[in-house]
Amino acid sequence: MRIIFFILVVLGSFFWEPKVFANYNKSLPLYKGMIKEVKFWEKIFDGYTSKECVFHDSKHLDMVYMTKVVKKTRGSTKNSNYVIHEISRIKKALKNISRGKTKVDGFTKLIYSRIPKRLRLKSFYTQAPSRIRCQRGVTDHFQVAQKRSKKYMPMIKRELRRLNLPKDLAYLPFLESGFHNRTKSKVGAKGLWQFMPETGRRWGLKVNRKTDQRVWPIKSTRAALKKLKYYHGKINVWGLTLTAHNYGINGVLRAIKKLNTKDYVTVRNKHHTSIFKFAAKNFYPSFIAVRNIARKSDRLAASKQKRYALKKLKKKKRI
Repeated sequence: MRIIFFILVVLGSFFWEPKVFANYNKSLPLYKGMIKEVKFWEKIFDGYTSKECVFHDSKHLDMVYMTKVVKKTRGSTKNSNYVIHEISRIKKALKNISRGKTKVDGFTKLIYSRIPKRLRLKSFYTQAPSRIRCQRGVTDHFQVAQKRSKKYMPMIKRELRRLNLPKDLAYLPFLESGFHNRTKSKVGAKGLWQFMPETGRRWGLKVNRKTDQRVWPIKSTRAALKKLKYYHGKINVWGLTLTAHNYGINGVLRAIKKLNTKDYVTVRNKHHTSIFKFAAKNFYPSFIAVRNIARKSDRLAASKQKRYALKKLKKKKRI
């Protein structure tokens, strides 16, 4: 592995990160302003199952009202009658609290106890009702994805090393496809890296009636990494690069120009458009959460394998 970092200093720049050549050993940063978000997503991926619904505030992710078991429905979870009913209850409780009636009933008292002191403000009670959402856990699905990932990880890491890109990017398919190579989204994205047909063609993949290279693991991986490397060359900040991967590079470049900064947290919090919403804002924090969980799992597996090897060696010596 290469351990030399090549650094190019650009005088007078306003970059959050120094301009550097991407390096295989370089870890993608956890920015200080997104720690609460990352902790929230770590619990979603490694704490709550798909049967559980976490009712929370979409802006302040550490504001979790309650967790309930919700039956699976054919349609969207957020549109299920049960979820709508529970959100209505939380809204009513917030209304009571805003009027100073924190102990009017047991449920209102419970909701009030869950609100951090820093948020017990009139402005919060006014805006919070419109930000209540239900997020299903994915621990069970993530564990299955971890098993599938073993088939593709060596190849992806080899390609990352070849392009001298951060090895953390190997965890990105957890968010894209759950390492299910043949999966297809409702909008038509397909493969490990969930390329749309036109995007796949743009990055060198053949997509037609006879051939669909989006499901070719090596070919699609090379196309995805080529795209990421190009984006990073344009933006030079990994948080914004991965946001661009999800949201679109033109949108991120416009946000950078408008706000006159490449500070990831500033762009995430201050950029507002009709499509830059919860999913786009939380793509990078959820990725870092997945990275953290997968790394921990990898370390535990390696430690377990090492202990097994040592035990086997000792047993062999006795014989």
